[in-house]
Amino acid sequence: MPSSPIPLHNPAGLLRRINKLIEQRRFSKALPLARQLREADPANPLVWAAEGICLSESGQSADALRIFDRALKSFPNDYNILYYKAETLSSQKKFEKAETAYRAALANVPASDRRSRSECLNGLGVALWHLLMKDEALECWRLAIQADPKNKTARRNLEEFTSP
Repeated sequence: MPSSPIPLHNPAGLLRRINKLIEQRRFSKALPLARQLREADPANPLVWAAEGICLSESGQSADALRIFDRALKSFPNDYNILYYKAETLSSQKKFEKAETAYRAALANVPASDRRSRSECLNGLGVALWHLLMKDEALECWRLAIQADPKNKTARRNLEEFTSP
């Protein structure tokens, strides 16, 4: 039985609903909504990011990377898309490509967005660590904590990889 069409009269409300489902890790519920909203509103980079996140978190990394790459053709400097592409590449253990994507995301995050800068630096640190660039990784984690002292993941990474 085909699914019923999703009402698209309130795209912002639907995007909030999709993001709530993503926060709840209900990716299979969010994915069809994100896909339909992306088709209806392709000029919104957040919709592309939401679809890519759902695909990546559902184990469909190759499809997620295709969505991110398509999105980057229209939004080459969108740090959210670059960041989630980097996260997907990192989850696939493609650390050289992840490093490049994290650096691109970081270059496009506004200086005032300290939380996003911190997340990019933390992810970059992970990629660098796996690439055996340990001093650079440690510096990224230090900078991540400096940008956002509440970044528990960066703090944990720094503590774990500097303890004897």
